[in-house]
Amino acid sequence: MATVVKAKQDESPDSVIRRFKKKVIENEVLTELKRREYYRKPSVERKERRKELERLPPKRRILNEPYRGYSSRFEISD
Repeated sequence: MATVVKAKQDESPDSVIRRFKKKVIENEVLTELKRREYYRKPSVERKERRKELERLPPKRRILNEPYRGYSSRFEISD
């Protein structure tokens, strides 16, 4: 979606540009652009996500992991 900033009456061009920059950062337009610049295989994306999770403390790591049925910590042994 395009980022649109309309100039208010008697608003200087500098302030319009400043508001536009804020909106671009807020909408994460540039980060999305960098992410889509090159194709990354899904396996590479998963590896990067795993590395990000390893940097987090254990409690936050559990909250950010995708749910896949049940965790290996809760395996039922025969």
